[in-house]
Amino acid sequence: MRSAQRRVPLLAVAGLVLAFLFAPAGLIVSVVALARLRPTGGLAFVVVFVGLVVGAVGSMLLLWWWATQGQFLVAPPRYANY
Repeated sequence: MRSAQRRVPLLAVAGLVLAFLFAPAGLIVSVVALARLRPTGGLAFVVVFVGLVVGAVGSMLLLWWWATQGQFLVAPPRYANY
C-alpha cells in the first residue's frame, strides 16, 4: 500500500516563492491561495502562512524604503548659486 502523500497547492508554493522575489505580488498570491485553501490545515496552511508573513514584511520594507528616499522617482531641480 502507498502511504498518503501530503500535497501542497501550486498557488501556495507560488505565493511563497513570489514573496521572496517581489513581496507585494507574493502577498497577493498568498491571500488568494488562503481563500482557496480547504479548512483542513496541515502543511499547505503553513506554506500559505509563511508566504503571507514574508510578503507582508517585505511589502512594508519596500514601502518604507521608497518613502524614505525623498526623491519619489523624480529628482528635484538643483539651482546654481548666482
